[in-house]
Amino acid sequence: MDEIEAKLKHYTLVSSTPFCLKVIELPLILFASFCAVILTIALISKRSFHSNFIVVFVNVELSFLINMFTRFVEIMLSFKADPRYYYLFATADAMNDASSYSIAFNMVTLVIERISAALLVNRYEKFSAPFPYYGIFLAIIQASFCVDFL
Repeated sequence: MDEIEAKLKHYTLVSSTPFCLKVIELPLILFASFCAVILTIALISKRSFHSNFIVVFVNVELSFLINMFTRFVEIMLSFKADPRYYYLFATADAMNDASSYSIAFNMVTLVIERISAALLVNRYEKFSAPFPYYGIFLAIIQASFCVDFL
């Protein structure tokens, strides 16, 4: 048990955050996650954008939601830093890191998608119209970069 307690002390970011900031951050996380879900549902149901852009933008929202959920789990576990929850905390921390990397790469992915749409304007509207191959390809490449950085 001492080894796990020593590992648990490694995660000081959440445990060193003052209690009042954690209490303020929790409702903000819930509100931001709710807004992100509403935005994603509206984006998918409206269908006013190209399917590749929708896939890339849903990838942005998904990385944001994973980041918010894992931060929520980290904060909830930090209220009672029980060594039995070390592996859950470590998993949430690793997922939070991966989603943070994904958030950092989101702008690059959006720019690549928009530049390719502008350069290939004649073929882009017909390309992957029934199924968004290009958007899924960009999302997979982005995810592989983010997991690789862990």
